[in-house]
Amino acid sequence: MKGATTLRSPLLTALVVVLFAGCAALAPREVPDDREVAWEALRAELEALSAWHARGRLSVQMGDDGGSAGFDWREHPGGDYALRLSGPWGQGVARIEGGDGYVRLDEGDGQVLEGASARLLLWQRFGWDVPVDGLRRWLMGLPTGDAAPDAYTLDDFGRLEHLRWEEWEIAYRRYTQVDGLDLPADLTIRHVAEGTRIRVAVDNWQPAAPGEGESSGIPLIGE
Repeated sequence: MKGATTLRSPLLTALVVVLFAGCAALAPREVPDDREVAWEALRAELEALSAWHARGRLSVQMGDDGGSAGFDWREHPGGDYALRLSGPWGQGVARIEGGDGYVRLDEGDGQVLEGASARLLLWQRFGWDVPVDGLRRWLMGLPTGDAAPDAYTLDDFGRLEHLRWEEWEIAYRRYTQVDGLDLPADLTIRHVAEGTRIRVAVDNWQPAAPGEGESSGIPLIGE
């Protein structure tokens, strides 16, 4: 019996270590003492990102009409961006490229639209009202630059919970941590007057800090 006990001891020790490690992983996240201070720190980190890459799904509902698409969104240093919509509302692949004062929508079949507003081009081509310029900020968990301080509320961890911009209302449903940074994983956007509803779910985030390339990328599990 003493020999059996001796043989089991390493196994019991290993099980105890695994159990304690699991409990530590499931420990509740500490709530900051001051959510405003936590928000200012998070906002500074987000604003400092020179580039990012996000992949996921979005759906648009306008009255009785609606549809969905996969998206691959890349923000580049300097303000240029590329947004690829796969299977947008059953109409193949569309790629939007934009920068300072220009936007180009290419469906890959020779049909190209150019203008100054991605929102307008998407409306002209697909009939959907998607505020791309605002979404570039909201997707990161940031308000637009002209948003008043009273236009948003924070959750207990100092992250955006609700946001208002013009006639749009944005609600953050879930966040995840990537490289120690809180990033939205699920949000809804609603136009108060028109009733347009947009749902965005991010499956993979790749943030990049100033002077760095993209990180290895972490599939999202959520909190």
